[in-house]
Order: sequence, then structure tokens, then C-alpha cells
Amino acid sequence: MESITLDIKRVNGKIHRAISNRCRENDLNITPVQGRLLMYLAEHDDVTATDILDELKSVSKSTLSEVLNVMEKNDLVKRVESSTDSRRKLLILTDKAKKVVNHMKEDFVSINEIALEGVSLEEQKIFREVLEKIGRNMDNLC
Repeated sequence: MESITLDIKRVNGKIHRAISNRCRENDLNITPVQGRLLMYLAEHDDVTATDILDELKSVSKSTLSEVLNVMEKNDLVKRVESSTDSRRKLLILTDKAKKVVNHMKEDFVSINEIALEGVSLEEQKIFREVLEKIGRNMDNLC
């Protein structure tokens, strides 16, 4: 019997590869983890490394530290002192990173359109509802 969780993992892998391929094709020179971090930083203000760890639970503290160091070296993020608390180091996107994020957003729209070809709005709604239920069920295991 096929497992729905393996089906989800398989499709997720295809989406992941499509995004990675687009990043390569556009010479963005970022990893998928860096892409996730850039998108998170683009959508949130006053973010610290601790905030990212709290939000993106699949990233370990050591991995995040390494990735942020590489991103800083590659001029994608800057660490700046918070204006309200000098002990807090905020992560901000550089101009270079903002351009990368814009490319990524365009790629996500394109990939999403391709993924949903032939899938009606009603099917999308049902899929989201089922996926949300599965997600809540999985929360009990995590």
C-alpha cells in the first residue's frame, strides 16, 4: 500500500529540485537553505538568529550559524545592532539579496503555475484542507 506521507515527500522533492534548478539557471548561487532564510528575512522585520531558529525548526543552531556566516561573506545579509538593545544582532538583507529574493519570488510564481496546471480551484481548496489536517496530525508527533 502506498503511503500518503511518502507521496508528499516525493512531490516536495520535485518542487525542491525545480527551485534549485531555477536558482542555478539564474546564477543566484544560493543553496535551498539560504533561499529559505532570504525569503523569511524578506517577509519579517527585526529578525535575529534566535527568531529564525524558533520559526524554522528544521535548521540546527550550528547549521544556521554556518549558513549565516557564508551569507554574510557573500554579501547577502548584514548583522546590525538593534537600536533598542545593543546585545541583539538583527539580520538584514543587502541590496544584492533583495535582487535574489525578487528572482526567487518570480520563480515561485512560475513553478506554482506549472504545478497547478489542470488542477481546479475546488481541487486546490480541498487539497489545502486535507494538507492542513495532515499537518495538524503531524504536530502531535513533533
